Amino acid sequence: MAELIDVYTKEGEFIGVADRNVAHRFGLWHKTVHCWIIKDCKSLVFQKRSEKLAVDPGKLFSTASGHVKAGESIADAFMREIFEETGIHVENPIEIFHKPYLYDTVLASGREHHDYITWYLFAARCDKPLSEYAPQDEELDGFVELNIENFYKLANGEIDSMKAPALLRQVSGQFAMTEIDVRESDFLMYAGETLANKFACWLAEVCEKLECA
Repeated sequence: MAELIDVYTKEGEFIGVADRNVAHRFGLWHKTVHCWIIKDCKSLVFQKRSEKLAVDPGKLFSTASGHVKAGESIADAFMREIFEETGIHVENPIEIFHKPYLYDTVLASGREHHDYITWYLFAARCDKPLSEYAPQDEELDGFVELNIENFYKLANGEIDSMKAPALLRQVSGQFAMTEIDVRESDFLMYAGETLANKFACWLAEVCEKLECA
């Protein structure tokens, strides 16, 4: 089923509605939301993308993220995505920033893929354990909880890997708690991006606004 999204000019002028696959094929500007959960002011929850996805399979990324649907508000998109992908509700989300992002790549299938987006970053406190999350079955292989102090060390090159509790899909298809080693190469990043300049650079602002500083 086609997923329709609003598309814009580079300057932000609304120009119509398009299928999201068409938007990515032809580089049409659109909007996405990225939702970050901070747990106990000590850890940051990343999703693990499904290995079955055509784009960036198996990579660690924001707790939840997705396209803003046609006619949908940014706030509604945030609440929908966070519940669809985690199965939990959050309270008092805070917008951290929104800014343009563009990246061109070629998928394993040989098809061109163009991310021309304005992405809206939100964060929220939620102290529920990972065992209470319900990963979206068709898009996610689970969630990983990263200690913020160790995450900074990993981003700054002080350590090569870190241990992290995780709720992951098992061979049976069910989700279960486990522990994994996480390295910088596990994260969704493109050419020129690092943990330091893609994720860690705004984490202090997130913690401050959530009164975790």
